[in-house]
Amino acid sequence: MAVACRLCEEPACVAACPRKALTQSEETGAITIDKDKCNGCGWCIEACDYGAMMLHPETKIVYTCDLCKEKPEGPQCVKWCPEEALTVVTSDVLAQKARISAIRKLFQEKKP
Repeated sequence: MAVACRLCEEPACVAACPRKALTQSEETGAITIDKDKCNGCGWCIEACDYGAMMLHPETKIVYTCDLCKEKPEGPQCVKWCPEEALTVVTSDVLAQKARISAIRKLFQEKKP
């Protein structure tokens, strides 16, 4: 089962890092890890409620999904998903979808 970063508005992983090795992009919400600052302490791993922070077994540096920032075509998981089940959305779009879903459910419950 793949675990992707949830791009939290106030990421606990960033706040937990004692070395300020993690930052969040204001544009995309993606978490960036400064490999020169990270010492692999794991505080960010413990702080992440979603299990999206991992420790690389060889480098002992933390890593997480960065939305394939090096790839001009975007996240490869979205591109290559055989069922086309993945999309990247902003938190605003996600909130709007949740509101629409709740409204539809209310209307379905009202039908006689």
